[in-house]
Amino acid sequence: MRLLAFVMLLSPAPDAAAAPVPPAPVLPAGARIGYVVTDETGAVLAEQAADQRMVPASTTKLFTTAAALALLGDVTRPDDAAGATVAFEGADVVLAGHGDARLSSAPDCVTDCLATLADAVAAALPNRTVGAVIGDDSAMADERWPSGMSWDNMATISGTAVSALTLDDNLASAPGLRPQAVHDPALRAAIVLRAMLEARGVRVTGAASVRHRMSAGAPSAASEILARTIPAPLADDIALTLRQSQNLHAELLLRRLSPAGTVAAGRAARDAALAPAALPPGSVSLYDGSGMSSYDRVTPRALVTLLRWGNAQPWSALWRAGLPVAGQSGTLKNRLRGTPLEGKLAAKTGTLMGTQTLAGFLATAHGRTLTFAVLVNDLPEGASASRFVDALVLDWAARY
Repeated sequence: MRLLAFVMLLSPAPDAAAAPVPPAPVLPAGARIGYVVTDETGAVLAEQAADQRMVPASTTKLFTTAAALALLGDVTRPDDAAGATVAFEGADVVLAGHGDARLSSAPDCVTDCLATLADAVAAALPNRTVGAVIGDDSAMADERWPSGMSWDNMATISGTAVSALTLDDNLASAPGLRPQAVHDPALRAAIVLRAMLEARGVRVTGAASVRHRMSAGAPSAASEILARTIPAPLADDIALTLRQSQNLHAELLLRRLSPAGTVAAGRAARDAALAPAALPPGSVSLYDGSGMSSYDRVTPRALVTLLRWGNAQPWSALWRAGLPVAGQSGTLKNRLRGTPLEGKLAAKTGTLMGTQTLAGFLATAHGRTLTFAVLVNDLPEGASASRFVDALVLDWAARY
């Protein structure tokens, strides 16, 4: 009798209104989804359209960063080979870029600063006079935007022009205005250096100009270097590229994969570096480094194959450390917060017109680590699949 009374106290009154159950997220009408999830052994736990070629958006950066880690040597050392340099050519000053993505003109810059080069030039001029200031980005071909990038992205911070001489992420800003993408990054860098020299009391008699090269050309002959910036280790930039989905930095990484400094050579080098991953034949067609190209195609199974292969490489800890973490960092900072996957899912996101993707690793309620990829294509304008995808990975975490 006492037990019955206790149970009745814990039970809701018969006429109590039941708490409303929110409807389960649904995929927007017309959208296509492909996914695959595997366990630690590679066994497939769930899949749908796993071999269908789909637009990957920024999960393309997983391929580019994996190839960079495989090809570019010890990325934990200072990235001095890519640092910007200054040299004299007669009376002119040549500012040359070598693929560094982080050169800065910010007043509070501490590392990898254009001001360091301006100081070196000013100190080397007994007569305090120079001719022109030339921005030289010929270390890489003049291929400023990926093939297949939408024209309306080119003027945004997501589609800044690519150049071996990059300054301030190739964005220009003014008080009260939003940052604007720079059309010719090497020219802007020369203009900024020219102003810095004048601020140091140097008389500049010539204009700022640029030196580019065509895809089939060769870099300009190197002059004797006066000074060079020393960027932070490339590992830091790879992590930033993944965590913040930095398109410009990904495109520069692609071009750095080959000494030729061209998109075609970078793509070939990436393919060769990832050949040991044994991606399914015909499953990957990538035209850029960032995923901004609408021509890119990848299957969910190829993404999972890449993730599992990369996770077994000597550089896997660096790669995984750069991934956004659910509810905590990067492009996943505001997703899955307060759920069982907060802090337990690390994955690369991807967003493009009509496309949302997610690929990475998650820890389940049963102590297992799963590898997964979800690609949603053909989303109607203005629609989002985030809630649906989040519900899917939460189900896997609870189920497996």
